[in-house]
Amino acid sequence: LNSASSALAGENLPTVGRPSSDVSGTWLASTGSDKYAMVDEVTMDNSDYIYTNTVGAVQRMTLNAMADPGSQGQVFSYSVWSPTGHGITVRLLNRSDDSVIAEWIHPGPLSTTAPATENDATHQTLTPSQIAAIIDRAAIDLEVEATA
Repeated sequence: LNSASSALAGENLPTVGRPSSDVSGTWLASTGSDKYAMVDEVTMDNSDYIYTNTVGAVQRMTLNAMADPGSQGQVFSYSVWSPTGHGITVRLLNRSDDSVIAEWIHPGPLSTTAPATENDATHQTLTPSQIAAIIDRAAIDLEVEATA
């Protein structure tokens, strides 16, 4: 998993959330030890990323605090690929109660090659009900899980 913004972002980018720390998980960093640092880029850079070879492995990271974008909406942007071709599920969670804000399932087999540009990234627009499900914009976690 890697991301152009790994984040929630308003249409005119009034707010951007990026991973800011690792919470838990067994995924690996392509370099170094901090997984969040692999996916917190302002501009997508697929030279560093997180990965796993284990189906069922989960990685959880905190997102930095974000302002409410109001009526502009929010988009979650990321690139997804797998060195083993496994599928990946991506979730946004409320840290206070682990409730799911949004979930996107990318069934395998996925491409084993990283997307070349930010234009190839996946962009998910949060629905009004997903935005309303956010309890605290300073307490949102990103979770990724490897699936078959």
